[in-house]
Amino acid sequence: MGKCSKRAIEDYLKTLFETGGDRRYIRTTEVAIKLKIKPPSVTEMFRRLHKLDLVDYKPGVGARLKAKGFEQALRIKRRNLLIKRFLEEFFDLSEREAMLEACKLEHVLSDKVIAAMEKMLASKKPIEVLSENRNP
Repeated sequence: MGKCSKRAIEDYLKTLFETGGDRRYIRTTEVAIKLKIKPPSVTEMFRRLHKLDLVDYKPGVGARLKAKGFEQALRIKRRNLLIKRFLEEFFDLSEREAMLEACKLEHVLSDKVIAAMEKMLASKKPIEVLSENRNP
């Protein structure tokens, strides 16, 4: 594996968070199954995350989120849930469609856009959508 992307790191941290990695060590095979990748790739990423001080990694035991990794995992999970809810409420996407889109968007939307989405959800004020039939 070459240079790690921000998205890959965030996906691993979120997966560890979702599987209880803030409370216990998560085995390589658990993450490999969830992310649909081979265990050696997970082991390599666990080592990288350990070097970045995001997880405590013990070979043969697994990885557990450290405080810094937990904060990042919580941030990305929160972004994911907010985007998913936004897509369901304002774009009328099914739960599954919204989940798939949120998994892509959580990595690329700016904090400013996330804050605006959160504000809209709080006020439940829909976006005015311009249609092709609308005159300027």
